[in-house]
Amino acid sequence: MPSAQPASVSVDKLIPEYQNFGRAHLADICENWVVYRNLEPVDKRLPGLKSSYYDMELRNELIPRKQDQDYAKVATWFLRQMQRLRGVKTPVSEVLFIGDTLFNDSQAYKNIRKYTNWQGSCFICSERVEQAPEYSVDDANVFTANRWSALADWVRWLRAEGLHLDERTAVIIDIDKTALGAKGRNDKGHRSGTAERHLPDDGCCAGRGI
Repeated sequence: MPSAQPASVSVDKLIPEYQNFGRAHLADICENWVVYRNLEPVDKRLPGLKSSYYDMELRNELIPRKQDQDYAKVATWFLRQMQRLRGVKTPVSEVLFIGDTLFNDSQAYKNIRKYTNWQGSCFICSERVEQAPEYSVDDANVFTANRWSALADWVRWLRAEGLHLDERTAVIIDIDKTALGAKGRNDKGHRSGTAERHLPDDGCCAGRGI
């Protein structure tokens, strides 16, 4: 009697079917509160790095990288100016950061919290459908997951931890492989290079709380 062989299942077969809601824009999430890698905002009412580096407490107009301490100064300055331009009198005192890399995004979040003393949390994800869904949280409130759908679990955890998630809360969303082409889920265009002409290199957008 021939022995039964286990069926091989490709990773593509494991990828769940996600509902497609059609095309969207960063503005659907962040309006025009978008700042690209050169630290020049889309909204022209908001001055950029070149004209405001002194106000940002920087020594010069060289562009800091995300993991640099100076990036925290720039990000904090932008968030406070955005709050002012939106006409919100409540000062920002909570920060949420959503990204795909522990080295860049979580370090930027940690530096912002250290610089400001704000409360907050960071969500980091790289989807891995070949693994069972899981997440972990470290002492700095960095929530690491292998499913982007865990964003819902993150928000529930934030509420359980007592974060306010209101007008005092700033949300920073990485663009490349997070807002656009979520890493491990919708980033095939990034990996193949087909999206290079259409997507920004990097940057972040700021939301208005959850």
